[in-house]
Amino acid sequence: MKKTLAIVIAVLVLAGLLAACGSTSSSAEPAASGGGASASAPAAAGEVDFTENETFTIFQKQDNGQFYSNFSDAPAMAFLQEKFNTTLEFVHPPAGSELDNFSLMLGTEEYTDLMSLDYLTSPLGELHTDGAILDIVEYLDYMPNLKALLENNPGFAKNMYDDSGHILSLKMFYTEPEQIWGGLR
Repeated sequence: MKKTLAIVIAVLVLAGLLAACGSTSSSAEPAASGGGASASAPAAAGEVDFTENETFTIFQKQDNGQFYSNFSDAPAMAFLQEKFNTTLEFVHPPAGSELDNFSLMLGTEEYTDLMSLDYLTSPLGELHTDGAILDIVEYLDYMPNLKALLENNPGFAKNMYDDSGHILSLKMFYTEPEQIWGGLR
């Protein structure tokens, strides 16, 4: 359940991040599908415009004991899609072939917008150099809570930034001790 919640939070953060990153250039950086300029006035710096529907694909394995055959079926996903005017399309590799599917995605350079890095066998920096993942640092203004957490907690910042000053993945941090069973007795 905590893993699903972490995924939901990561998707929420990155959906807002990627919705604001529409690009018209033909660079090798991955871009969200369905991107483009919005007909409404541009959002102010640090704000995200949700008037135009964006579609995001997410590569995510299924764990044993999941409640849904596809994360898209989860009520939390429907809530996020409605609240942020997005469409979330999950790509779940068949059980037992997750590593093969992940490697195939990297080899063909047909990336999903978001991906679980559970199968990564090489350093994140290599994926960044190859254009498969983005450096999140340049988008921190769109994530004021994360930015404040990193500024106010040097230990978190040390674990989030790599040696080159990049943030290449989102990690979970607990500001309070984690309680067994979520505090239920």
